[in-house]
Amino acid sequence: MSRKIAWLLAALLALAACLLFLLLFPASPDQHPSESIVRASDDKSAPVKVQARLDSNRLEDESADALQITVLNTSDQPLTSLHLSILAPGFALDQRNLSCNNEAGVASNNQLPARKNCQFEVSLSPAARSGVYGIVAIVDWNQSNAAGRSTLTLAPITVDQNWGSAKWTLMGRRFGSLMKDLTLPIILALLGAIFAARQSNREADRKKDEGIQEAARTTAQAEQAERQEVQHLLLTRVMELAEQHYLLFVTHCRLILIEADKIQHAKPDAAPDKLFLQVLFLLKRMEVFRLTKGGVFFKTRGAERAAGAAWYLLKSNIYAALGEENAASALKIVKTRWDYASYKAEFPKLAPAWEQFQSWLAEPKNSNTVRGSFWQILGTIDGFQAVMAFESDRALSKYWYEEDGRVDFILPEPTLLFQRASAGPFAGKKTTELETQLHDLYGRPVKVENLP
Repeated sequence: MSRKIAWLLAALLALAACLLFLLLFPASPDQHPSESIVRASDDKSAPVKVQARLDSNRLEDESADALQITVLNTSDQPLTSLHLSILAPGFALDQRNLSCNNEAGVASNNQLPARKNCQFEVSLSPAARSGVYGIVAIVDWNQSNAAGRSTLTLAPITVDQNWGSAKWTLMGRRFGSLMKDLTLPIILALLGAIFAARQSNREADRKKDEGIQEAARTTAQAEQAERQEVQHLLLTRVMELAEQHYLLFVTHCRLILIEADKIQHAKPDAAPDKLFLQVLFLLKRMEVFRLTKGGVFFKTRGAERAAGAAWYLLKSNIYAALGEENAASALKIVKTRWDYASYKAEFPKLAPAWEQFQSWLAEPKNSNTVRGSFWQILGTIDGFQAVMAFESDRALSKYWYEEDGRVDFILPEPTLLFQRASAGPFAGKKTTELETQLHDLYGRPVKVENLP
């Protein structure tokens, strides 16, 4: 049905195009044939007679129309400063190099001897699409130091090119005459075609909507099954990573914060070497995780960005404090299965890194040195452990304990981050990223202190 309607509409459009062509370009005889125009000046007192001849008074294309201006000196004295000006609205012409040629076709150099004549030849091209225009030829001369002028008008000249207003006016008249007889049949045919097309379209739309809804239901069911399967696989994956890596990161970070608090408050059991051990353990586990797993994997991109930013800031700051070579050598010695006794037995081998760590630990919190102070990374460590703990426990909180879970920060708010200009623009970018994610994703107030 729709194909028949399409053919009907195509036929109607073809008929309309044919009608438009016949109306714009009728094949009827020309009722106004083109003819030449000849005009001559009738001022008997002037010593000059001017005659103008235009080849055609009707222009129907862009071809040029030849205009000839003949100047006859009827007096016994020569003319000088002979000049022609033409006013021709609706036409394009070049008047810059007009010259009057004698009977031999030689330019007269703007002079005309007594009882002689010369002729100007001008090519006129229509600049308008349609209209009726007039041309005014003005001839100026000097004779015996007296200026003279003769004016000649040629009209009317009709321009009627294709797609001009005259053609459209004629089309409107013909179309109006034609539509008086065809209006009602055309309207009935169009209305019938429109109603049939609308009914067909409604039926097609209904079937299409039913198909779309059925496809959407099938797709939704398939996506739901796929999503459940993916969630199950990802949940298993996250739980494995949390058990083997994430929660160990959290443990070391919290032990670092605990040992740092003992040192900061000069408690009896404060031990900088235990703090050093936990820092090495954290670095070692981070290095093992990077080599075996690549990067952290959580449910949200924001959590991954927060953990990644904290990871970079911790590693870059600790390596800068201990020295790249000292940190690398220490990590080759450290074993994650160590207990405190094993650590003390191997402690002398860690002397270079330990000396740098002691110096770093002794720096004040507001230190402006290149490597800063150990106390400046505590906010980063606290943010790292809070994110890792919350994201590791997210699945259990929702599906096992049926609660939303809680983000546990150990240090009091706001979380204090330090941004040193000497650390470079990338470290500044990571500091800003960590600040943004802690605040927007976990609702944690954050304060950033800028250092040289």
